[in-house]
Amino acid sequence: MGRKKIIFAFTILTLLLIFFVFVFPNLNFENNFFKNSKYYEKNVSVIINDCISYCEYLRSQDVDLSKGPCIMDPYNYNGKYNPDWVCDIAHNPRISIDNIASNQCNSFRNQSAKHFIELTPDCKFIRKY
Repeated sequence: MGRKKIIFAFTILTLLLIFFVFVFPNLNFENNFFKNSKYYEKNVSVIINDCISYCEYLRSQDVDLSKGPCIMDPYNYNGKYNPDWVCDIAHNPRISIDNIASNQCNSFRNQSAKHFIELTPDCKFIRKY
């Protein structure tokens, strides 16, 4: 009886190992669970506020934001890091300078980041995507 229990336990552990090595890393929790939860919205609010804070800091340092530069690529603020997000400056309504590639976040253009926060040059929220 003891041998059967050991074989059963080994089989379960092997299946769990296979799941965590091959299946779990490929699950897309952001789109399947977190995106529709309060947790996701709370984190997005934090990212928006951090983008605004960083934008205001840049303005206080007399950084010229009038050309609509990318200011965080990827999102990385006060020890918080999320490679799926970037912070970009644009005009509202958009103007031609906003469409120049050098004024856009590379991570979003090359699709390594999936989301962006857009602010005006005076750090007002435009939209999230």
